[in-house]
Amino acid sequence: MLEKLFNRGQIWQRHHSSHPPALDTGFAALNQHLPGAGWPADGVTEILYPRHGVGELSLLLPCLAELSRKAMWIIWVAPPLRLNAGALAAAGVDIRQILVVSPRQNTEILWAIEEGLKSGAASAVLGWPQQASATQVRRMQICAAQNQVPCFLFKHQLLFKQPQSQQTPCALRLQLAPLTSDMLAVDILKQRQGWPAAPIALRLQRSAGFRYPHGAAAARGENTGAR
Repeated sequence: MLEKLFNRGQIWQRHHSSHPPALDTGFAALNQHLPGAGWPADGVTEILYPRHGVGELSLLLPCLAELSRKAMWIIWVAPPLRLNAGALAAAGVDIRQILVVSPRQNTEILWAIEEGLKSGAASAVLGWPQQASATQVRRMQICAAQNQVPCFLFKHQLLFKQPQSQQTPCALRLQLAPLTSDMLAVDILKQRQGWPAAPIALRLQRSAGFRYPHGAAAARGENTGAR
């Protein structure tokens, strides 16, 4: 009976391999600590960061530049600040492949992330939910795995606070901490295989003309960029 259902495509069966599918992060030091040597290509990566502009987007730009070469959308759901097309283009991202969705309610944000993963038109989905339970993240993880689409969830998390739960259903969870204006510490809190490593220091490639502003201008979302 099960064999018939598998053959009809009525039961999803995960492909098993020694290493899960992955996308090059563009950072050799980070790749060597991740299963498959890259971002999970079929799962949710949860990125915790203490404030906007520490490098949470710069960390993804090499991968997004590569993904933008596909004839598919990179879907951004509820980004907290306006995207800067010039900064993204300077990083090699084809801005013609970017689709920004701006729902206001958290339920709509979660729905949009799931629908983007299931759409068949996305090469990646980036989301900034106001909150997401373990059950909701698990749903995204299933959608990402079934459709082979990477999902990146961003969560504001103060450095002196511990994540609410380490038992997250996401494939990968990172904690970011700024070291200097161009150096970022990446702490792997959870991954599919292996043990988390000590925090990794990465040098980011950023243009001085496209940094997030500080103070009131940042709160209003003025002159924001990809950082």
